[in-house]
Amino acid sequence: MSHLLPRHARTSEHDCLFTPSCCLQPLNRNRRGFTEVEPGGAVAYGRPLSQPTPRWSARSMHRHFTSSRHTFTAVSLSHAMAEEHESTGLFRLFPRPDQPYNPADYRADIVAVHGLNGKSHKTWTDKDGHLWLRDSLPAHVPGTRIMTFGYNSAVFFSRSRATIRDYVADLALRLEHSRSNPDEKERPLIFVCHSLGGIVFKALLVYLALRSFATDADDSLIRNISGVAFLGCPHRGSRIASPASMLFKILNTASLGNAARPDLIRALQVASPILEDISLQASALLAQRPIVSLYELRATGPVRVVERFSAILELANERAIPVDADHREIARVSPRKPQRYLPVWTSVKELVDGSVPRIGSSVSINGENDKLLQALFCHDFKPAQMAPKEPQRGTCQWIFQDTEYKDWLNFPPVVLRSFLLELVRINPASGVLVRNRLEHRNKFGKIDIILDVELLWGALIDVLSMHTMRHIFLVIDAVEELGPIAAESVVCGLWNAVEAIQQARSGSRFRVFVSTRRIVPSYTALTHLGLQVLQPSEWTMQEEIRIYLEGGIDDLVEERGSFRQTLSGAYGLREKICQRIAEAASGVFLAGEVAWKDFRKGLLWNEDVVETKLKNLISAGSGLSAFYDDIISRIDSGMIDDALTIFSVIAVAHHRLSDIQLGTILGIGRTTRRIKSSSDFLALPTSARTLRSISRNY
Repeated sequence: MSHLLPRHARTSEHDCLFTPSCCLQPLNRNRRGFTEVEPGGAVAYGRPLSQPTPRWSARSMHRHFTSSRHTFTAVSLSHAMAEEHESTGLFRLFPRPDQPYNPADYRADIVAVHGLNGKSHKTWTDKDGHLWLRDSLPAHVPGTRIMTFGYNSAVFFSRSRATIRDYVADLALRLEHSRSNPDEKERPLIFVCHSLGGIVFKALLVYLALRSFATDADDSLIRNISGVAFLGCPHRGSRIASPASMLFKILNTASLGNAARPDLIRALQVASPILEDISLQASALLAQRPIVSLYELRATGPVRVVERFSAILELANERAIPVDADHREIARVSPRKPQRYLPVWTSVKELVDGSVPRIGSSVSINGENDKLLQALFCHDFKPAQMAPKEPQRGTCQWIFQDTEYKDWLNFPPVVLRSFLLELVRINPASGVLVRNRLEHRNKFGKIDIILDVELLWGALIDVLSMHTMRHIFLVIDAVEELGPIAAESVVCGLWNAVEAIQQARSGSRFRVFVSTRRIVPSYTALTHLGLQVLQPSEWTMQEEIRIYLEGGIDDLVEERGSFRQTLSGAYGLREKICQRIAEAASGVFLAGEVAWKDFRKGLLWNEDVVETKLKNLISAGSGLSAFYDDIISRIDSGMIDDALTIFSVIAVAHHRLSDIQLGTILGIGRTTRRIKSSSDFLALPTSARTLRSISRNY
């Protein structure tokens, strides 16, 4: 959001704010303004990035200096830029403070918590002055009181040294005061949290839980926290926080410690101990409440401030929703951009509607679905296949090739559970139909959830037959990755579901679209108005692979003179390369891409080198599973354990790792000592050799 700079602020020197220039938004050449930046910096004066920027000058309004990675801009501000209202505290947005408020007329409370360097009102207000929490949300959630919490999270030139713990204590006190009326105490409480505000919310859960445990008293506040919408919350930190933290140290040294607060920035770094502690302590509390995690798709400047991996908790009770906005815009939605606004307001509405107890019941719909969501939730075990816990070296590898294990891993119930999980998340009222199908009382009188294939299909048909599910479009891409047996079972089951639903309800708009990259003859018989299976012909896939390979050969001819000479001196060699690699790909584009990237490695080329490379091509054979198995089988047997460890580490690493770092990890994994210092293990130099051996097979 931008504000015009007052005339006197352009001619007088006051406090200076610093932020990486990479975070500045390009502005119109005739426009000057302020731009909020989170979490890398606070408020910075922006100028067109195309204009030349003067270096540090005592008389210049725009001052620049560079670090190793960023250029930083210093700008003068005026004390006249004060907020029009108080920004610290708990403020009622709806009903407005000047409007009457009768506690008995409201069914739920919504509390918004801003992020780093945010403000209680400005964080949620767009450039036209529209504060969506006050000006448009009340129409979607009638009977709801809406409040916003402000705390001093300023990064630059702030006298505050408050910590997250202080913010939490302040918020808890103000919430208790605002909910002191008997009609308010038992209201569901929904939170809307932006950026750092999500961390404050999680810390609040922990604070209230510990307080309730310590006093052995019923705490109505934590009991009635019924859901949360996270907007760009860095649960696992933000990469942009690291360079900003280094800058703040420089600024504090130059300004005798008064320029910036690096503690708040450090708290938001990737792998921050503060974030890890709060997330660990809050995990069980979060699992008891419905969560919506909205994450940004656009970059703020050159980077996304909060990436998807950090914005999503990966919990059974969580819905992850992308929003076409950057880190600031995701909190400043407006009906003026209805498609961006839609996922935000509907998410909040669903949380409110799901948290309000139904007539005749003291339990909300979301509360009734808790056990069901946990049962339907599916962990992705595939990344863990190559990293069994504490195996005896060389043992237990056979299980990963076992047919029964593979069938279990990709069995249709896993797919059906995923379908049902998403449908119940979208429409909590459908949970009762699923429970009616899956819940059975055992001989001890307790209710178990039975995940039988036929029961799951029945539950899916029941849910899709609901009147509120009239318009459902289900898209399954690359169904062949389930494996031939599971894929055919799923496609046939969906065909039966479409048939049953359309017979039961003629007005249904349930449509299923399935794509597969491999030709499956049996799918051609599954023709139905509501189900379409897209199978590109073998000729189409071969042609796509050929076009890709010809383009790759053209690029390699430009890059490598010896390869160009080899092709020019051997008639038909170019066509031979295309044909052999296309045959090895067996109609699988990914296999063709991997084979070509393996083939093109090398600096020196001649006909013998080409023939050797073509001879050693890895074929996709009967499918991708066999293709990957062939790749792994070519790794030297003495390095296979190290290779599997390296694959596992790379799969979960937050950033690229060097040979030395991988060697250190291997050394830690092999040592039998209890590690207390770096001298208790030996970093292995074999990681580079192992990587070179592996790379020869790709």
